[in-house]
Amino acid sequence: MEINYLSLLVSVIGAIAIGTIWFGPLFGEIFIKGLGFKSMKEAQAKFRKNPNGKKEMTITYVIQTISSLLTACFMSLLANVNMSFAVYFLVIAAVAEYATTRWAGKSLKFAAVDIGGMLVTRIYFLLVYHFVGAQFNML
Repeated sequence: MEINYLSLLVSVIGAIAIGTIWFGPLFGEIFIKGLGFKSMKEAQAKFRKNPNGKKEMTITYVIQTISSLLTACFMSLLANVNMSFAVYFLVIAAVAEYATTRWAGKSLKFAAVDIGGMLVTRIYFLLVYHFVGAQFNML
């Protein structure tokens, strides 16, 4: 299996940037309130006091990397298939994310922000692998 590491790096850095903007200035207040905080400042203060904060961020970066790799593998499987399957992939992921957030008792606004962030990130992954050319040669 060959990995285009440039595409992987671009997708991971971009996903982190998208998450920072999406869950920060764009929809951060809705997301933070959905997590049970009153404000972004309260959430940031709790994060700073959390001894595991850096560990949690590292885990987030690892998960983004794994997610990017899985998206690349999925895209390689679709290389010879109609790209409408990518849309099915996104719809299935969105439905699963919706079910998870609603099952956890989160508001519809929270679910919409969470799903929107996930979809924007996955679409970004698909665009990176299309234009930068991540190729996985599956045996």
